[in-house]
Parts: sequence; C-alpha cells; structure tokens
Amino acid sequence: MNETVIHKLNSEKITIWLIILTAAILRFFNLGEMSLSNDELSSLVRVRYDSFSEMISNGVYIDFHPAGLQSFLYYWVKIFGDDTFILRFPFVISSLVSIWLIYRIGKKWYNDLTAFLSASAFAFLIFTILYSQLARMYSPGIMFSLLTVYFWTNYLFPADKKNRNRSWFGWIISMSAALHLHYFSFLFVGIVGISGFFLINRGDYLKYFLGGVIALLTFIPSLPVFIAQIKIGDIGGWLGPPSEKFLIDFIFELFNRSILICFLVIFLFLFGILFGRKKMEVNRWRVLSLSWFFVSFFIAYLYSIFRHPILMFSTLLFVTPFLLLYIFSFVPEFLKNRKSTLITVLIFSLVLIYDTVVPGKFYSTYHFGVFHEVAKDLKTWTKKYGKKNVPVVINVINPEYLNYYLREMEEPPLIVADRIEKPSQFNRLFSIVSKSESPYFAYAWCNSLHPLEIPEIIKYYYPYLIERKNYYNAASYLFGKHQSDSVINTQLFSSLCDFENNSWFLDFNNVSTEQFYSGINSQKMNIQYSASLIKKISEIPGSGYRYISFSAQFFATEEIGNVQMAISFDRQDIPFDYNGVFLSEFNLMIGQWQTVILSAALPKDYQANDVFKAYVWNPSNKLFYLDDLKVEIHSEVDPYER
Repeated sequence: MNETVIHKLNSEKITIWLIILTAAILRFFNLGEMSLSNDELSSLVRVRYDSFSEMISNGVYIDFHPAGLQSFLYYWVKIFGDDTFILRFPFVISSLVSIWLIYRIGKKWYNDLTAFLSASAFAFLIFTILYSQLARMYSPGIMFSLLTVYFWTNYLFPADKKNRNRSWFGWIISMSAALHLHYFSFLFVGIVGISGFFLINRGDYLKYFLGGVIALLTFIPSLPVFIAQIKIGDIGGWLGPPSEKFLIDFIFELFNRSILICFLVIFLFLFGILFGRKKMEVNRWRVLSLSWFFVSFFIAYLYSIFRHPILMFSTLLFVTPFLLLYIFSFVPEFLKNRKSTLITVLIFSLVLIYDTVVPGKFYSTYHFGVFHEVAKDLKTWTKKYGKKNVPVVINVINPEYLNYYLREMEEPPLIVADRIEKPSQFNRLFSIVSKSESPYFAYAWCNSLHPLEIPEIIKYYYPYLIERKNYYNAASYLFGKHQSDSVINTQLFSSLCDFENNSWFLDFNNVSTEQFYSGINSQKMNIQYSASLIKKISEIPGSGYRYISFSAQFFATEEIGNVQMAISFDRQDIPFDYNGVFLSEFNLMIGQWQTVILSAALPKDYQANDVFKAYVWNPSNKLFYLDDLKVEIHSEVDPYER
C-alpha cells in the first residue's frame, strides 16, 4: 500500500471520528438536564413491575409498539437504575453507531463525500439529534435498520466472499432486532428484504428466502401482543390525518426549519445535477434509496387516510438516512478529490452546527412538554412558602410522570387534585379552592389537556397571579389571596352584567327579583337568549395569544336539558368559530346558585370587522335564572408554540 493511499485512509478515519466525537458532545451536553418527555416517562412507568411477565401484560399489551423497547428498559432500569443520563445513555450510543453506519453504507454505495455529508447531516441536524437523545425506540430502531442494510449490502454485493456467511447472519440478527422495536422499522426492513429478490443471484434465492423466514419466526412470540394491540384500537388513531403538504413540512423540519440549511442542501443537490457528469447514469443505490423512502411514506400516508392516522415526522426516521444519502449522492465530481472533500465536509459541518446551536436554539428551546421544569417550579414554591401553604392542582396524563422529579424532595408538594379536564369536574375544583385556607394555590400542567377555565376558577378565591412559568405544552402558575409587589396583571378587558346597571344587550322585561345572586335582580330565563355581550375583536387591547373567560351564576328550577353557554366569533353575522358547552355537563344542583364558566382562545386569523358574542342559549325555553354574567379577556403565552 503506497503512502498516498495510507494518507487518504488516515484522513478518512480522522474525519469520521471527528464527526462522531462532535456528535457525541452535542448529544451528551444536556442529556441529564433535558426533561424526560411524556413518552419516555410512560415507558419508564410501564417497566415498574416485579416480573417480566407482569411488565409484558401490563406495560406492553396496552401500548401500540412491539415489546423490544420495554423489554430492554425493564432489564436496563433494574441493573442501572432510572437516572435520566443513565437511562438515555445507550440510545445516544446507538445514534453514534448509526452515524458510522451511514458513513460506511454511503462509502460503499457512492463515494467518500456523499458518505461524509450524509453522516454529518445525521450527526448535526436538530431533528436527528433530538430523537437520538430520547430513551425511545427511534435510535436503536434506526441503528438496527442501518445494520440490516449494511449486512444486506455486504451479502448481496460482497467485497470479500469469505465474509459472506457472516454478513448473512448479521443481516438476520439485525433484521430480527428491528422487527421488535417499532412497526415502521419492521416495515422498513421488510421493504429492504423484498428489494433483495430483484437483485440477488438465482442460486442464492433459497438461502436468502430462508434468512427472511428465520427473522420473521423470531417475531412469533410477539404476535399475541400485536393482535391484542390491534383489537384495543389499532396502531394509531389518536393523531389527525396528514395534510397534503406533509412531505414538504417534513423536509423543512428535517433541515432545521432553516432557510439557510435548505438553501445549502438544494444548492449542493442542484449543483451536482447541473454540473456533474454529462451523462446521468441510472444508479441502483439511488433507485433503492428513493424507493425505500417513498414506499415507507406512502404506506404510512395511505394507512393514515383510509384507516387511522399514524403518520408523524418521527415515523420517517427509519428511512431518513437514505433520503440524506440520495440527496448528497449528487454532489459534483470536482469536489470528490481528497482535499476538496475534507474542506467541503468541514464547512458543511460547521454551518450545520452553527445553525443548530445558534439560530436553531437547540439547547434553549423546549421541544416537547417538559416535566423537569414544572417540577422545579413546584419544588421552589413548596420550599419557599411551606407545603401546607401551597396546595397544587396538576394536569398530567399520569401523576407518576411528575412524581419522577418530585419523589426526591424531603417534603413533596401537597397535590390536592389531578386531571381536572372537563366541566363535570369543575364543581370539584370550585369546592377544593373555596375550602382552601392556604395563602397560596398552585396549578401546573404538562402534555395534557389544559382547560383555560382552571386558572379562572382558582382566581375566584385566589385573585392574584404571583408567578407564571410558560413552557412548550406545559406551564405552572402560583396564585395568592393577597396582593403583593410581584402580581402579574393579565386582564385586558372586563365587562359585568349584574342586571342592576349594565350595557349588555338585554330585554329588561326579563329582569326579575324572584331570585338573585347579588343585588336584587337576575334574568328570568324562560326565553331563548340571555343578555349578550357583542364586541369587535379588533377593539380588544393587546396582541398575540389572548383568551376570553365567560362566567355566570346559574339557578336551576328544573332539569335544564340542552341549555348552552356560548362564545361565538362571527364574520358578517355568521359564526366562523363557535365554542359552546351544555350546562348539564357541569353536574349542577337544582335549587341553588352555582358558577358556570366557559373559556376560549381568540382566533389568530380574525378580520377587522369580526365580532365575538357571549351569551346563554335556551332553545327549549326552560325556566332558570342567571346573574352576574361576566366576560374577561386575558393575555397569555401560546402554550403550543415553541
């Protein structure tokens, strides 16, 4: 081997190891501090059983994924514990192996530059870094999918026939592992396996077919799980159907939602096509890369349209490396010499890292609903004011998710209620808050339903917002009974109709003194519409995310049936956004005054003359009384925007 070849090999090794080392730094940097996601905590809670069989019965059957991840976590947690860093450690290692595999596959299929650029993109893009850090099936699923392709390639197109049997065994083992991690890694390796029948020599058909059968046989123990999951509710069903521009949105998401990165990638792609070889050859690897990606996408898309929605950006993670390999396979020829390759990879990698860390704000952005930060807020308030002085209401899918971060406290918060999510539970919250004698009251939610009515209910008895911490898909609030210097004022508008003096649209013939909550009057509702407030949206102060809170005191004399409380946003007298709730949903008692409340966010796309209306609709002319109708409009931080 001459000196030039040795230098080339050494420079290649140094380059790929620098890429992997930098990728490791980016992934390990905040690994233990970044909050566990809802899905990670769900997996963690579902491995806390005394026996493996219990875990399968109670932790896998109820899920919509194969048993591989839960089985691995069950033993990993038993051996090493559930510290966040330790929990995620093997998943980061899997992603680093994936970077090496992308490089190896790209080098064998195409050339050094394509291999390096594809590996760099996977190493340094926000989308792939984030999913590489999560203790979920994605990182090992990608690794075993890539291992499947790596061994599959070496078996079908061996450089050294002596190692062909080793590649056959590696292909079977890798494919078997992928089958048990995610149903889309299952789908992907199945597509790869079918592709092989069009490429393999006829003399190897039987052995190749046998390899696929052996891998499928390993899935037999999981068949009861798969069948049970299908019966429970199919794989998916909780998502909305994908939009027509899903694929464009995915590409934009993949490349950091960055104009700079998209422009750079398009430039490399088009520059290679326009100024590459004069004759564009049909390349089997390009055909495979693109067909694997699009077959996986279309199966997920069609299933989502005609069966149940399952298509998410994460669904395409297992084929993302091959989309990258396809895109970067078109890099121009003149960049493929050793010096140009190294310079191109260096510049490309630095641009990606800069865009991910600085404009992309990877380390300062909340990528999903956070539990760690919310728990820290509750810990701070509990320690500062005392446990008995800060009762807490939480809205999370499972209280154990938050307890992961609260359990190490000497004195954990006093949680008095959880999962207050619908009007039938509002009376319970009213009762809890009204009976509370503590000076403070806290509310926290994460990755769960967040009825805007909850803060308003608490404010009936704790009118001062002392602190508010907003995160993506999560928030925490501290309310107080007494005013302090740090009170946050969110109110932009307020209007009260107490039937004594008011400016609402009202037929005074229906004002009555028979029943009243305050003053001496109320509205006797044996007509269809209550007093109503009508106001132009454009006249409301403030901007950004705002919401309306509409409350009233209600006195029923009989079963009320289909009476509705409504907030309607109208354009030219036609509602374009209607929010209503049946008063029967509040579980109201006959013969006593009770509070009913409805909240709704202001639409973002309103026009200058659009109006909102707040009223109670009584289509059956039932008899009841209303008093103290009140509308307030508050500013907030949009909880669903990063």
